[in-house]
This record gives sequence, structure tokens and C-alpha cells, in this order.
Amino acid sequence: MTERESSNRWSRLLGEALARTEDGIDTVRRLVGSALAPSGPPRPRLYRSFGTAQGVRVIGRVVRDAEDRPAAAGDGPVRNLLAAARRFESEEVRGATVRIRYGDCAAAMTTDAEGYFDGWLEGPRPLPEAAWQPVSADVVAPEGASATGLALVPPAGARISVISDLDDTVIRTGVGNLFQLAASTLLANARTRLPFPGVAELYRALADGAGGNEGNPISYVSSGPWHLHEVVVEFLEARNIPLGPVQLRDWGTDRERVFSGGHRLHKLAAIDRIAAAWPELPMILVGDSGQHDPEVYVEAAERYGGRVRAIYIRDVTGPERRAAVVQLCSAAAELGAEMLLAPDSAAVAAHAASRGWIAPDRLAIIRETAER
Repeated sequence: MTERESSNRWSRLLGEALARTEDGIDTVRRLVGSALAPSGPPRPRLYRSFGTAQGVRVIGRVVRDAEDRPAAAGDGPVRNLLAAARRFESEEVRGATVRIRYGDCAAAMTTDAEGYFDGWLEGPRPLPEAAWQPVSADVVAPEGASATGLALVPPAGARISVISDLDDTVIRTGVGNLFQLAASTLLANARTRLPFPGVAELYRALADGAGGNEGNPISYVSSGPWHLHEVVVEFLEARNIPLGPVQLRDWGTDRERVFSGGHRLHKLAAIDRIAAAWPELPMILVGDSGQHDPEVYVEAAERYGGRVRAIYIRDVTGPERRAAVVQLCSAAAELGAEMLLAPDSAAVAAHAASRGWIAPDRLAIIRETAER
């Protein structure tokens, strides 16, 4: 079976799994009636984004949806399934006018057919000291609610930009197993989903850098839908993993949109946006061997030459895939990027310390937690 045939097969299987998931959500919706029905005025959801000394990128969505309730570690599968259904049952508001404010600057944006708005807004001068810059949004037509969000502007001392995958890189998801993926997405929550051992300590060390207080930005890119944004942020906060810009994907209502372009184009576009925003920062790319992160990251290294200093791939697959990734290591090296196929967080930390990206005295705690 060719790689294309294999990809098409998995896309078809995932589509069937999504259909079964949608059937399950419809069943739950019939059972609980109005509990899942979108309600209330249009309200904006602002997603974690990024910026520079000149301005910030603002991205969000206007929806009518059921009120959120923070997840709890004691929530069972039924409550988690209901919460997942609420997230996916939001009603987007197309053509809405949203007033965005950043400092003393303001702009109007209009939502697209799926309720999303996305744009760049110049910022105040001088820029406030805080790395996270507050942004606000008001739905003005039709009249609706307000919300606040945050955009990350790296401090002057930042030396590297870390761009990380989420599923099977930070979060134990089982993205290669459709049923395990569905269970982790629908039946677990931000408080019960588990990170890989040592990830929190590793990412904090990368954010702090060799100097201990560099404030290196860590951005998260996933092919998951924007509906999961709040879950991702809550998970990172609960597990004490550094927060950063989160770039997810618009799945839309057309199943063809889910698979067209796919993982590769979405991730490359996300890397392009970050690289363009922070051109002075070299990049470290972190992913896993379960999907196509190695291929995507080698392509990114080709685009950006020496700016991609290292590619860390968590080894989560079998011998055949492992051999293919090892071959890609040579291709990355020719482009000036060291690719490491790593068994755990400790191996990544050891390499990063040897290159001066994290402080050596952080290795012991990373090694200890990675072995748990």
C-alpha cells in the first residue's frame, strides 16, 4: 500500500469515526433536550495569540453557546461527553461586527461564514512591560457580549522560539488509534487527560532558557478544532506547562474541509505566521512520530534555513516508522537543523542543555520526572 493510499484509508476511517461521534452526540442531545441548545446573546471567544512591539494578531469566534463550566478531576465519562457535545454544538454567528481594542487602539472586524474573525491590530506606544498583552472584543452588531483575551509578545531577552505539537507530543492522546483518540477527546477532560512525563519541567526549562529568565515563547500548534481551545488552555494551566499562543484549525461544517490540505498545510502555515512575527528568533520544533511532524518540520527547515536549529521528535511508533524518521534526520542535518528521535523528555533536555538552550542544573528534575 502506497503512502497516499494509506493516508486516504486513514482519512476515510477518521471520517467514519467522526460520523459515529456525531451520531453519539445527537443521541445525547435528544436525551438531554435543551441542555445542549445554544442560548444567550452572541459572544466573542478570543483565542491565545501572539504579537510584537508593533501590534498583535487577534483571532476569535462569535458564537451562541451553552455556558461553560470548568472541568473537575472527579467528572465522569457522561459529564465529559456532555461538555464535549456543548463545545461542538455552538452556533456560529456569521457577518457579526466585532470591535477589538488593544491599549488605546481599536478596530472593527467582521466574522466569516463560520463565525471567525482574524486580523492584525497595531498597539500602544510604548509597549507595556508584561509579556502577555490584554485584548478585548465587543460584539456590536447584532448587539452581544464582551470578552477579553491575551496575546504574547516575547521580552527583549528571548533567545529562541519553541513551536510544539500537542497530541502525542505534550498530551497522551493516541492519535494513531481512532477509538483511543475519540475516547480521550470526548470522555476525558482537561483535568483528567495526562501529559507525557517530564514535559512540564522540560518546557519550563526551555521557556526560562540557559539564563534562567529569558522568557522564550512556546507556541502550540495542533490539527484539532478551535472548539478545543479552552480545553487546551485549561490543560496547560492545570499541568503547570508554560502557556503560549495556541493555533488550532477550523474544521467547518463540510467534512471535505477537515481533510483537504490536512496536517501538513495547517502546520506549515502556523509556523510561517510565527516565523514572520518573530524573525529575530531561531526556532526549535517539537513533535512526535505518530503523524507527519518529521516531514513537516524538515520542510520548515528547508524554508527557513539556519533558523530551525533543532527538531525534537517524540518516538511513539514502531520500528518501520522509526526507520523512516531516522532517514529524515540526515535530511534535516543537511539543512542545518539537528533532528533527534527521542524516547522521552530527558533525552530532549540533555540535547538542549548541550546546545546551551536550557540550564544544565534543570536536567536532574527533568530526568526524575521523565522516569515516573
